[in-house]
Amino acid sequence: MNCLKQVLRVWLGGVVIWMLFVNAFAVMADEHGAGGTIPPLQPLQKTVRSETGRIGRAYSGEIVTYTVSFRNTTELSYTARIGVTDTVPLSLTIIDGSIQADGDTGLLSGNQITWVVDVEYGGAYTLTYAARSPTVAAITPLTSMVELYEIENRWVLTPTPLTTSTIAVLLVEPPPTLYFPSVSKAKKQLLNQFVNYNFEDGAGIGWSESIANLILKRENQYPLSPDGVYVAWLGGAFNQTHELSQTIELPAGYDSLGVTYLYRVDSAESTPNRDKAEVRITADGAQPKSVSHELTRNNSLGWKRGFIDLSGFEGRSTVITFWTELNGSINSNYFVDKVEICSNDENRNPSTVRRCDDLAIP
Repeated sequence: MNCLKQVLRVWLGGVVIWMLFVNAFAVMADEHGAGGTIPPLQPLQKTVRSETGRIGRAYSGEIVTYTVSFRNTTELSYTARIGVTDTVPLSLTIIDGSIQADGDTGLLSGNQITWVVDVEYGGAYTLTYAARSPTVAAITPLTSMVELYEIENRWVLTPTPLTTSTIAVLLVEPPPTLYFPSVSKAKKQLLNQFVNYNFEDGAGIGWSESIANLILKRENQYPLSPDGVYVAWLGGAFNQTHELSQTIELPAGYDSLGVTYLYRVDSAESTPNRDKAEVRITADGAQPKSVSHELTRNNSLGWKRGFIDLSGFEGRSTVITFWTELNGSINSNYFVDKVEICSNDENRNPSTVRRCDDLAIP
């Protein structure tokens, strides 16, 4: 009998402790319920790309695509219902039927998109839509904001700010002036170089960056640039995509054209294709081209010279893009410097245009 009493005491004590725990959890859930916390998400990102492939820039009337993305990066099995409100400038016209969203469908009201999505453990979520840029007489910046907030909390974590937001800036330019080259004078066109081709003018000059500070000063820091003190640094962050791009007008009539550049890989990755780097060339009416660079330990051998052929892009407004995509483990870095138009044509200016087969560094 005494043993039975002792068992009942232990059992009743356990029930009391369990009820206290449940009540305490319910109180916490009430305190941090709807709107109480935001789950540990990868920084909210918003980018805009024109139909000609330029990041953050478009011509009057050109269609641009906006992308909003984030990821649940918690180590716990945390889920929540998240709301996203994306406001587009009224001068941009959202294209009917272009809204695509993971999870629930994005709803459009005027120039505001509302997106509700259930964020699952380890999940990545993306919203995309297209808009037409307005007609402008001068370069006009259009700033749009996206805001993320919690609707329903399904687990209890330390409270964080109730909302988080980010912006995307689109520079709308007047239409480019049409040029009709004559066959007899085609060779007399000068070969222009990229603006800030060696990055020595610093960030924000000539190049469009998908995030801030892709171009930075590396003076007295590793790895030193072989040409000056500034360098472009892509990668170095898990689960992120980085892009650095510039548009250049290429003349017609040259026998050979190309882009030559310095690059360096510093990676701890041993398996190919987990982290990726590419140089991409695009233009209206031309077949895109790209060159890939392996981001692995085996390719981390100091500065090298890269080259991509521009045959088929003569006489076109051409975009060069340096691109990296990293996964969620083992870091990789991709450095770029001294991006130049090159040619083996006899009519090039040898003082400003190097030969494409000149592999010297720098």
